[in-house]
Amino acid sequence: SKRPNQVLVIERTHLGWARLRGKLGFKCTPILWAKPWMAAARRKALEQLLRLTPADPNVYSDLGVALSDLGQPHAAAIAYREALVLAPRSAVVYNNLASLQGHSAAALSLYAAGYALEPQRYAQFPQMHLNLAGLLVSAGRYDEAISHYEQGLQYRPQREDTLARLVHLKQRVCDWHAVSEWWVELSRSTRRSVRHKAKPALSPMHSLTLPLSAAGLLDLVRAHASVLEAQAASMQAAHSRHRAKLLSTRAKLRVGFISSDFKRHPVSVLLAPALSKMRRQTEHLQISLFTLSADDGSEWTEMMRGAAHVWLDLSTKTDAEAAETIRAASLHVLIDLNGLYSRGARPALLAARAAPLQATHLGFGASTGAAFIDFALADRLALPAVRATTRWYHEKVVMLPVSHLPAGHKELYPQVLLQAPLYCCDALPAARDRHAPPQQLSSSRCRNLTVSRFNMHQQTAGGRKRAVVFVYFGQHLKVDPLTFSHWMSILAGCPRSVLWLLRWPGSQSRLIAHAAAMGIRAARLVFTDRLPQGLHLCLLRLADLALDSPSYSSGATGVDALWSG
Repeated sequence: SKRPNQVLVIERTHLGWARLRGKLGFKCTPILWAKPWMAAARRKALEQLLRLTPADPNVYSDLGVALSDLGQPHAAAIAYREALVLAPRSAVVYNNLASLQGHSAAALSLYAAGYALEPQRYAQFPQMHLNLAGLLVSAGRYDEAISHYEQGLQYRPQREDTLARLVHLKQRVCDWHAVSEWWVELSRSTRRSVRHKAKPALSPMHSLTLPLSAAGLLDLVRAHASVLEAQAASMQAAHSRHRAKLLSTRAKLRVGFISSDFKRHPVSVLLAPALSKMRRQTEHLQISLFTLSADDGSEWTEMMRGAAHVWLDLSTKTDAEAAETIRAASLHVLIDLNGLYSRGARPALLAARAAPLQATHLGFGASTGAAFIDFALADRLALPAVRATTRWYHEKVVMLPVSHLPAGHKELYPQVLLQAPLYCCDALPAARDRHAPPQQLSSSRCRNLTVSRFNMHQQTAGGRKRAVVFVYFGQHLKVDPLTFSHWMSILAGCPRSVLWLLRWPGSQSRLIAHAAAMGIRAARLVFTDRLPQGLHLCLLRLADLALDSPSYSSGATGVDALWSG
């Protein structure tokens, strides 16, 4: 989902409103004064006021907001720094200056400094809590972010959005009691938005882990999609002529894939070998890849680039420019791998009907609810072809043979998959990696970790008998309390066993507490840091049985477990 917009604060209460109106004759209400479209008039009035009160830091701060609204970030930063000279402890100025830094470490340090210097101002302007919380989420500091989101609920204009983000974070840290409490209000507000044909605050991506019915989920995505369709109406003008021209053209079948994940990401792990094989073996096919993110310099980006006949970077283009770039490629089919709603997606490009036929694949595990998406790619195991299932899809479902997940593990990791677990480390320098350059995968590091996992069997068995190792390497937000209770029942029924999990921010201590409440010792939950792809596959082979969460079943993680042997 998209990151929240950062909120600027205008110091109307300290600006001396009566003085401004009296000295300048500025006739405007305080509410209109704060509107972005009033920025030019606001700037002019504030510059006049500065000549009358040159030592007022609040005037400099509000001038910075006006300049920021006018798209002049450099001038805005100068105004904010002038305000800090006059008021070096102002949390409001730190907040506004940080908003110019985007989602960066510099922005986080500025927000944190403002909160440390003047925390009482956050009670006056609770929207500043939301700014700080968004940066803390990006830094993986979930518990701190939750604290600020809870205080930011006081900011009424964004309460529903804040509540949706708060519930999602509570799921990430496995605070299931809080999720059930907050879900009552969030589900009520979501139904109200759908009923009034307004865009719900709840993100479709986040809804997949919540107790929403199939009908409720379809209503939610349709509400989001209808907003996208209305916003993109102006970009669809040339679509009908564009479609007729394409369908009458005899040429290669031109298929485009659009995604923000042509980098170190499961999408590339799954697709790179398949696309490369398609390019080599299919002469009548032309593959175009449209990337929505900047080149990260990884070998995965190079692999994806090499698999395409045409590679186009849309990351710096506006929606209108990007839509025209896609249309210029004269595609027959455009496949969205972000699923409209995942982080980095640009659904406006699909809503603009940049291609005559459009499909969704991988990015979102349900219907998009969008009239501009014609097909969803699936298989008969992931989505049984019965009316009871497919009726919850707005798109026509196209069933792919065998599996809709085109795993490329055989091509990417041949040495790793042929070796026994203890010795597959020797093949790692030649293997490709999803998360780090190959040179970082030293065989000694792999061997040390592998041996420690073998020892895990004996440590938990007391030296009497080999332990059973159950493994779940998915994100903890996909695990609901019922599933976790089933897992603990398995451990209780199999005394010499452990559950092996990845370590995710904020959830480890809570999972240990949940397990203890069910009579399972902390030592029987084994946590490890996230691992590079090659090492990940090696160590997965040490487990006896991989578990999954039925409420949100695995995709790439499940494929990894199957291919690890």
